[in-house]
Amino acid sequence: MIMAAFCILNMLLDTGAMDKIRELIISISDDRRKHITIVAFGFGGFLEGCAGAGTPAAVAAPCLMGLGVSPMYAVLASLISNGIWSSWGAAGLTPKFAELNDDVLFGEVWSRTDKLGLRDRSLVTITSLISQGITDNSLTYHLQSAKNNGITRTEIAEIITHIGFYAG
Repeated sequence: MIMAAFCILNMLLDTGAMDKIRELIISISDDRRKHITIVAFGFGGFLEGCAGAGTPAAVAAPCLMGLGVSPMYAVLASLISNGIWSSWGAAGLTPKFAELNDDVLFGEVWSRTDKLGLRDRSLVTITSLISQGITDNSLTYHLQSAKNNGITRTEIAEIITHIGFYAG
């Protein structure tokens, strides 16, 4: 998850979108305390709800430095804000993200069996999860779904062995 967040951060920097975001935030106020609130607390809460794993602190700090906040204050504000959201689990954001996840991913994407069958979707999903090191309840769920979609226990073992050589 955190790698994806850094890729997004680099994309924002490379495309100049970060400059647009900086202009937008500065147009709201030139008060750095408000910038910290918007980025470290607001954007950080969003990132915690979507990705977690320290992503808010790792991404919000460079964003704040891009707004002219000193590195020490940027890191401090990001870590404090991340601690707050980690404690609460970004309570306001996670349910909405879960709702969108259920409606779009499971409601629309998985139902397009004319484009890619359930068995193949399960193969791709468990491969993606394991490759990213995601071994939580979502992997357990998708391993069971893979079995329900016709992938045998032997095939799952072979997939995991194969991934071990390519994903580490």
